[in-house]
Amino acid sequence: AQGQPALASQIAQKCIGQGARVVVAIGTTMAQACASAAIRDKTPVVFSSVTDPVGAKLVKNLEKPGANVTGASNATSSLDQLEMFLTFVPNLKKLGVIMNPGEANSRHLFEQMKKVAESKGITLLQGVATKTSEVAQAARSLVGEVDAFFVDNDNTALAAFSSIVAVSQQYKIPLFVSD
Repeated sequence: AQGQPALASQIAQKCIGQGARVVVAIGTTMAQACASAAIRDKTPVVFSSVTDPVGAKLVKNLEKPGANVTGASNATSSLDQLEMFLTFVPNLKKLGVIMNPGEANSRHLFEQMKKVAESKGITLLQGVATKTSEVAQAARSLVGEVDAFFVDNDNTALAAFSSIVAVSQQYKIPLFVSD
């Protein structure tokens, strides 16, 4: 669905409508759409690659998943990631995060990384893309402003990752990715 909620909803409704006995959803947007589509008939939904399933309202807590929704989180340690970035770019002061703020996982990860970055004297700047066609421009908007790019588990940015790589290579800006 390339991070597009309307398309994700259409795909989810089609899967449920065709009588799927279980739906496996990859990514937060798709998992949310599948969980919503499966509410009436309680079709089991298994999600993967969801960073914050509680914040995305897929489950109420991690110890007791919902009756028909369960899955696995792909959360990683912001501190460990940032320390690795500093190994490669020791003078890192401004980190550009290319993301879709409409994705629950992206907002969650940005806030986590922001706290850790501030403790290390690093400022985070957002390159905002609400759809894949905006990703290259989001990366270009950070050129000259940041010492490195970072793409966390953001479905929109990852769907157009090659455009971020192109900007990174053109302007010789280090690029880190956690997915």
